[in-house]
Amino acid sequence: MHHSEGWVKLQGNSTGSLMDCVCFSFPTFSTVGFSDIEPVGDIRYLTGIESLTGLVLITGTASFLHLKM
Repeated sequence: MHHSEGWVKLQGNSTGSLMDCVCFSFPTFSTVGFSDIEPVGDIRYLTGIESLTGLVLITGTASFLHLKM
């Protein structure tokens, strides 16, 4: 997937390996922000959706646990 021309490009300290993709995705999902890898091109929209999904799921889980305790 990371070798697709014109769709995905991660620039910065990235070799395009699976571990680099995971190390990029975890901070994005947890809405902490980007690390030393940043998206270029149309993949920016997907990372925005991933960030919003992480925000909704993390706050929903925290609210659910707060109400149950």
